[in-house]
Amino acid sequence: MVASQAGLPILPRGVHFQSMIEDLPSFMPGHVFLGDVLAEMGYASHYVVGGETDFGGISAMYATHQITEMAGLPEQQAMYPAAEFEAAKVHWFRDDQMVLDTARRIHRDLARGQAIRSDRRGGWASWAKGYLSRRWTDSGKAEVTRDIPRVVAGKVDEVLEFLQHIRAAQSAREREPRVVLISDHLNHVPRLPKVAPGFAGFNTVILWGDPARKGEVIDKPGSMIDVFPTLLDWLAWSKGPVAAGLGRSVPSAPPTLVEEFGIAAVDVMIVGDALLSKLL
Repeated sequence: MVASQAGLPILPRGVHFQSMIEDLPSFMPGHVFLGDVLAEMGYASHYVVGGETDFGGISAMYATHQITEMAGLPEQQAMYPAAEFEAAKVHWFRDDQMVLDTARRIHRDLARGQAIRSDRRGGWASWAKGYLSRRWTDSGKAEVTRDIPRVVAGKVDEVLEFLQHIRAAQSAREREPRVVLISDHLNHVPRLPKVAPGFAGFNTVILWGDPARKGEVIDKPGSMIDVFPTLLDWLAWSKGPVAAGLGRSVPSAPPTLVEEFGIAAVDVMIVGDALLSKLL
């Protein structure tokens, strides 16, 4: 999330690397994140998640960078009947169906010009993997499953339906809505399907809603730190060539760090450069 929204990596800190941001009151306040840019441009940003908003210190990160409107477990519990809220439960979180239903409600009210306020803090929508939403199960309750193809098919259908809702809700506006779909971490599955070995270590990034570039595929080498400047470039919020943090816009002419040095060399630079670590 930090890489794709700030163009910067989170560097390891020995044995503390797994929990080093859990209790921070603020996160990288000296750097510019996508949330800061959105706020400056006058956009309302909301974080919708099927779990606790402070998981992993995420809420501190987003609150520091001007994203404070959110809907996590307490907010969604108040929005839905008790039976529906319970049926959506998988372990400690709620299914994608509820997350997207909540996002639809928020987007509907925003499109109508109604402000949504909350005293909680948060960031970007996140969709978990490896379970089926209620609409795909025989029991009518969210379930964990190892049937990955079924999960993927369900996720695609749910997200596509959500995108179609956004498009319809803003059909009267002059500018087509822009949507960015990003996987928030690498694959959890220890053994990739036979069709996927070539995609090991890859993240998904899809930019949707620009009629002039519809269907374009960019296969230039990059990494998650290049997503933030790519978004600034794609939204025409910065003149090219666009750079932000350590990232470079993938469509622009200057090479990304991965393109110039290779991913292995970039990993060594980031982990082994003490001066760079101190600067970040």
